[in-house]
Amino acid sequence: MVGIEQNLPVPLPEGDRQSVADLPPLGAGLEDAIKHLLAGRDRDAHLVLAEVGDKLPVHRIPDVVTACQGRGFAVAADALLHSAARRPHDDVLRIVRLFNSAQRYDEADLVLKAATAD
Repeated sequence: MVGIEQNLPVPLPEGDRQSVADLPPLGAGLEDAIKHLLAGRDRDAHLVLAEVGDKLPVHRIPDVVTACQGRGFAVAADALLHSAARRPHDDVLRIVRLFNSAQRYDEADLVLKAATAD
């Protein structure tokens, strides 16, 4: 099984998972948000995620979204994307370009829809 993870995102055999150690780090703010989510404090988690989405460097957003999703926190990833969509338009376009370049069209679409929602 050596080297099998190199072929991701091809699904691995049943029971195998990508190692959490291979995922990008969350960072302090996101770790706090995850703790809030685990404790059932969704409102606190969303406040932290909103702040992180506003302040996180644009180039880090795809990695942090991957880290959240890979750890089973899709809600955190979506909240982060919605928060990032409220950034200045130039930042939003850069975020969308990063996701498109990585062929992550669902995330790019989510950011665009959130940015253009009334």
